Amino acid sequence: EAAAAVGGGGQQEAGITYLREAQLRQAISVQDAIPVMRFAFTQLAQDQVTVPTRVQIPVPEHDGVTLFMPARFLPSPTATLGIKIVSTRPGNAKIGRDTVAGLIMLLDDTTGATLAIMEAEYLTAIRTAAGSAVATQDLALPTASSLLVFGAGQQAAAHIRAICCVRPIKRVCIINRTQEKAEQLRASLAAEAELKDIEWSVGPKDSAEDRDAVRNAEIIVTATNSSRPLFDGTLVQPGTHLNCVGSYTPTMQEVDTETVVSAKVVADSVTQVLAEAGDIIIPIQQERITSAHVVTGLGSELCSKLRISPKDITLFKSVGNAAQDVAIATAAFSLAKAKGIG
Repeated sequence: EAAAAVGGGGQQEAGITYLREAQLRQAISVQDAIPVMRFAFTQLAQDQVTVPTRVQIPVPEHDGVTLFMPARFLPSPTATLGIKIVSTRPGNAKIGRDTVAGLIMLLDDTTGATLAIMEAEYLTAIRTAAGSAVATQDLALPTASSLLVFGAGQQAAAHIRAICCVRPIKRVCIINRTQEKAEQLRASLAAEAELKDIEWSVGPKDSAEDRDAVRNAEIIVTATNSSRPLFDGTLVQPGTHLNCVGSYTPTMQEVDTETVVSAKVVADSVTQVLAEAGDIIIPIQQERITSAHVVTGLGSELCSKLRISPKDITLFKSVGNAAQDVAIATAAFSLAKAKGIG
């Protein structure tokens, strides 16, 4: 139902719908988002989405940047058109405001009129996690049951929920720079009915627990703002699948060069990853890999055939794509209307 909504953004009645985060949480779950992202990445792979290069406007006076990210799904049977606008302002933390603020706007493809405006934080979290879940479906071992997550924010929470939807996860370990935040996330998730049978553990970064967790993990998620590698890549065991979603600039590197060299790499967007992701750019600069090491984009036929051996290490690198934003917003808008929300 959610996936079917994408491509259905045709002419609508007059009026703009505004959906806040609480309403969006009622309208669409991360589980709903997984088939939506499968559809979005398949359409991308088939060149059925127009995604112009994102526009960045630096705001140096406030150490920030604002990004404008438009996309249009081509008619199937009707087109879907929208844009995400997201701003980062690190200084907001000092005044008690969110450091990232954003919205997604959907437009009527026929008239150009604005259909809906939605707060972007929750939708961004679930579309990113759902994209990782699609990659996990295609690349992780079918029996993978141990999950390691670096980070304890909204992305970490969404990834745990999403990956538990697509693999028989029995053990989850959360590693975070601040162990208190990891404990809070563990307690919150352990109270959810769908996750009640999980065996949970938490640990501080750069500890013995951290290193053991990497050795024991069959799926690893990195969802942090770290500029330096989070773990020693030589600890990653054969057969492991990694979803790396935190680093988004050429100088940020959540996973070290050894991890990338040992892995078969898939991207949400090969072009954007090669231009923006330090996880890939730095090993290229070190002449340890070439750009051809990023084998394909998620959604291509090759992706699901990439794992040849149970010992292959696979890595999905995501920097985010406007097609994901427009797809998730379209699905959320449709589900909200169906449920009488907004």
